[in-house]
Amino acid sequence: MKKILYFVVIPLFVILALVSASAWYALKVVLNENFLVQQIESNLNVRAEVRKLNVSLFSAMSSVELEGVSLGARDSFANQGTPLSERPPMKGSVVTIGKIDLKFSLLPLLRRKFELNRFMLSSPVVSMTLFANGGNSLKPLFQKPLIVGRKPNPALAEKPAETAAKEEEKPFSAKDLPISADLREIGLKDATVNLLMQKTGQLIRISGLALVIDSIDIDPADLVKHNNAHLDFDANVNVISAKQTDAASFLIRSSGNVTPFDSKTGEVSTGVEYALVVKKDSFITGMAIFDQLAGELPVLSQVGFSWKKLSEKAVLLRDVNVRVRYSHALVTFLDDTVFPTANYDLLLKKGSTINCATNEHNFNASVRATEAESKEILARFDRGIEKKLKGQSVEDVRNRVLGKLIQNGQVDLPFASLGNFANPSVKLLAELPSLTEVLTGSVKDILKNKLDQKIPGVGKELLNKLPF
Repeated sequence: MKKILYFVVIPLFVILALVSASAWYALKVVLNENFLVQQIESNLNVRAEVRKLNVSLFSAMSSVELEGVSLGARDSFANQGTPLSERPPMKGSVVTIGKIDLKFSLLPLLRRKFELNRFMLSSPVVSMTLFANGGNSLKPLFQKPLIVGRKPNPALAEKPAETAAKEEEKPFSAKDLPISADLREIGLKDATVNLLMQKTGQLIRISGLALVIDSIDIDPADLVKHNNAHLDFDANVNVISAKQTDAASFLIRSSGNVTPFDSKTGEVSTGVEYALVVKKDSFITGMAIFDQLAGELPVLSQVGFSWKKLSEKAVLLRDVNVRVRYSHALVTFLDDTVFPTANYDLLLKKGSTINCATNEHNFNASVRATEAESKEILARFDRGIEKKLKGQSVEDVRNRVLGKLIQNGQVDLPFASLGNFANPSVKLLAELPSLTEVLTGSVKDILKNKLDQKIPGVGKELLNKLPF
């Protein structure tokens, strides 16, 4: 976070320093795309490109606009400080930004007050890999470079490696903000983020991402009174399996107020609550959790249970309001939440979690079939029983075997699931008897009744002594 802040703040304050020294002519000569790239590459471990830079400081609203910004893996051109005009076009960029629009008021800076009217990133594209150990491919880019201008980076020589490492680990705080900030609008629009999960091969693609924070009031010296912001968040999240099939799609909308910093410590709030809306037509399909519940769990397969549509594509029938808490990549559901689809209703209970960094989860949940689907499931079960048992009530056997899985005539499977979504550990939260035991007991009951009819009062007593 600090590195991103430096990327934004350092070039800006270089501009302001020059202006405060009344060096407008020098500013016009020095401040250009090449100068900005040098500033970025001196502070971040990247190669950078800026296609166009427009600066307007002496107007009613000062502005800085950058177009065609790209960040990629650092190479010899960045290490040597090669001018942009002498570099070939960069290939394989990791971060691209169509436009950066910065508008601010210059005079309040004399009172150490930063009034930012707009800081918006348009059409950014970020591609990163989330490693199995919890790291990611972007982290090396935001470290300090080893070589700057063909020489060892003096910033690294100033401090021992241990001290530098401790500073890197130190959490971002409001105290890192150089001055108080009154910001009107900051964020990104029409962003695309590609997250490749190294462990599973899944690709999570976030498109149409708009994250806009406005009405921002932050004063590092008085976080009790000045520590508020309003957030609007829209995103289309698509999960693509390792086999390149669509596994899920979530259309998410959110709006509400947030408190960015802990008023006591000044550090970024460890947990933020969001009110989300998962929109109608979102869907999931081919989830390993449902594949197991559909009939692969031993406890279900042993009783002849089959629910074919559970593993089919399920489309959300209506918008669903969801309250979650986000902290250190962990999403926690704050309420019992029902997701209705054409084939079933999925209930995620309060306290269920999803780890966005590792693609792991811990669900306490249940899935309930529709009335029509329940009838088909139970009819298939009954037909299987009829083939194995004659002369006994099929309904009686069904109630003895599946009674705990039927609620108001509908099939309802309570379950717990944890681990990686691609290979979860799923447990049915209902104890079921063995179908063999139930059938054996049913046969025994039939024989008892028939013997009792032949030898009243004796047949049942004799059969009770048999070893089955």
